[in-house]
Amino acid sequence: MLLKGVLMKENKRNKRKLLKEIGSLRKEILGLEKLKANLRYCEEELKKYPDDFEEQMATRTTAERMINKQLRHEILQRKLLERALQVTATRYQRLFETTKEGVLILDGDSGQIVDVNPALIERLGYTHEEFLKKKIWDIGVFKDIEASKAVFLELQTKKYVRYENQPLVTKAGQLLEVEFISNNYRIRDKKLIQCNIRDISERRRMDELKDGIVRTVAHELRSPLAIVKEGISVILENLAGDLTEKQGEILTLVDNTIDRLVRVTNNLLDVSRLETGGIELKKEFVDIADLIKDAVVLFGAKAGKKGLALKVRVPEEEQLIYVDKDKLFQVLTNLLGNAVKFTEKGSVEIAAEEKKDCLEISIMDTGRGINKDDLPLLFTKFKQFGVILNGFEKGSGLGLAISKDIIELHKGRMRVESEMGKGSRFVFTLPKAP
Repeated sequence: MLLKGVLMKENKRNKRKLLKEIGSLRKEILGLEKLKANLRYCEEELKKYPDDFEEQMATRTTAERMINKQLRHEILQRKLLERALQVTATRYQRLFETTKEGVLILDGDSGQIVDVNPALIERLGYTHEEFLKKKIWDIGVFKDIEASKAVFLELQTKKYVRYENQPLVTKAGQLLEVEFISNNYRIRDKKLIQCNIRDISERRRMDELKDGIVRTVAHELRSPLAIVKEGISVILENLAGDLTEKQGEILTLVDNTIDRLVRVTNNLLDVSRLETGGIELKKEFVDIADLIKDAVVLFGAKAGKKGLALKVRVPEEEQLIYVDKDKLFQVLTNLLGNAVKFTEKGSVEIAAEEKKDCLEISIMDTGRGINKDDLPLLFTKFKQFGVILNGFEKGSGLGLAISKDIIELHKGRMRVESEMGKGSRFVFTLPKAP
């Protein structure tokens, strides 16, 4: 009985041991099944890749390295650019704060004052806060608020604008003559207008002083020159006795020089009157063809002597214009005289052509032309551009400035087109007769 109990216990232990081993085997078999399934999955996935997969992976790795290198280079360049921009911004800020010229920054859409530099604050007497709370036409800077709004509209549409006719008024009420230059630019899609403002009150004062001296000198010269001119004419006409040939040549040269001085004096007076509004136009109806032909006659001999063809193109029918005949004749003779003077070969042509709302007169030559850098200053007083070169006669530098002022006094416009070595074309327009 005892033996039977011992055997039963032993059997139970063996059975549990076998069951445990069977369980372990089942787990191993299940793991093998999973491995087999994973193997089949990997084999199926492997079939999707080409035979040169490893080569492609190597190529891709190389490309990724190159891209990473390029990215690192671009990051470095961006950092260098940011440093350069920071340096530029610092320099600009220093210039903004230390320049003696006034600088005003406006919002390009609203006209709101965004910033103002210390120079303008000191010059106008407003505080920085007073500037920033106002728009350009509210601050009381410009003499005419409505004109300021019109100026702002022009600033919005043009990249560069320059004025000398927009005086500033200080907080204390003092009027300042200024040169006003503006530029448009964008920062992060925000449109800004930078206005550089330079005080030219002293320059204007000196100009007025100079003009006063010029007027005085011109007036003082007229009478003595007229007396000398009359005296020489008496001698040249042998009214004071006979002259030798040599004496006649010398006195003729002196007489021509006096004529030139008289022209210069008259030009100085004309400039003075034009600037001060002292010239009153004596208008009448004039046939432009007749006036042009009268002017051309004066230069026929000189042009012929130089072998130049002097051409005229005017309307066949009468074309009346309402002008100051003498002043317009002065413009025609000045432009024709310059064309003949500075043309050595070829031709000089004057033409009149009717346009829709005006009459256009042009004087063309085949002379040496004008340097493009000189064109913007061509109508400035006392400016001469190489006129003493190549034996050309020297002028006073006033004729073109006077001619332009006379045309503008008639509500017309004057411009010039020129190319070195090919000649020049001066064009002016006049309103049609009312």
